[in-house]
Amino acid sequence: MLAYLAMANDLRYRRLERARVAGLAGKFSVAYKGLDELLRQNPDDIEVHRLYGNVLETDAFSQDDIVPADARLKTARYHYRHILRIDSSNLFALFDLAEHFSNIGRNRAAKSLFEEFLRQSKAQNLDEYEYEDELARTKAWLEQQNEDRIVLD
Repeated sequence: MLAYLAMANDLRYRRLERARVAGLAGKFSVAYKGLDELLRQNPDDIEVHRLYGNVLETDAFSQDDIVPADARLKTARYHYRHILRIDSSNLFALFDLAEHFSNIGRNRAAKSLFEEFLRQSKAQNLDEYEYEDELARTKAWLEQQNEDRIVLD
């Protein structure tokens, strides 16, 4: 039984990694196909939803004429929100959703989510090393927003 579980996890990992590499290489249809298969096997797989959102955003932002109403961006938001419905304290999903809103110019929503990310990261008392990049980018974004507000005032 343990050997079967290990093999299933190994296969899942390889499929997840294949989809990640395809997305990074711009082979979005390959990535979507692999992610769809993984979601059919486990509709609440948080890692798959996160990667799906990331690939959708990469796909959408690879175009020159991106608009915030793009269906890929709406679907990316769905995946991040799905993760938060499963686990409301998932820091990666909070960060991804905050960054998503920042990328499409919805700074009020981004600010709220970045602040929630900081609150939850402190409340969960986690090892900051695991979220080092996300923490640094969050703090830099919030500082930039404060600087921009001061200049405009």
